Amino acid sequence: MSYGSRTVFTVKQHLMFFATIRGLHGDDIERACDEALNLLHMHEKQNARAKDLSGGQKRLLNVALACIGNPDVIVLDEPTVGIDPSNRRQCYDLILKYRSGRTIIITTQHMHEAEILGDRIAIMTNGKLRVAGSCLPEETILHWLDPQHCVEENGNCSFTTYNE
Repeated sequence: MSYGSRTVFTVKQHLMFFATIRGLHGDDIERACDEALNLLHMHEKQNARAKDLSGGQKRLLNVALACIGNPDVIVLDEPTVGIDPSNRRQCYDLILKYRSGRTIIITTQHMHEAEILGDRIAIMTNGKLRVAGSCLPEETILHWLDPQHCVEENGNCSFTTYNE
């Protein structure tokens, strides 16, 4: 499981630790932690041990830990798996808040999630890239396994499909 669920650190201690690792100092650490706690709606849980959080809260904390300190690149592997709809919306808000000016790579099995969070979407199956673009028309998504894919343009959307 995640780093956040195996330690005795509190939620705030985790945030402070990762902010420090990412090079923040003094008041910047406090501001970053407060901002994350606000986005997570976890001020009341800031002194709770991370291992005692619900599964959804642990996922949210992990996303916050990945984002704190404003790294240039963030990689999130299925960040909303097992999260209830309310916490999922908080996770989306957190990702959307931190995405400006950086690259965030997210793996997901939910197309609506990719559409909400992604500027560019790539679909892979069986380890092969099938289609990638800035806006994927529904008809492309529905038949992305069709071996007759080709390069297409559609209005403001630009995507490339790949043959096997």
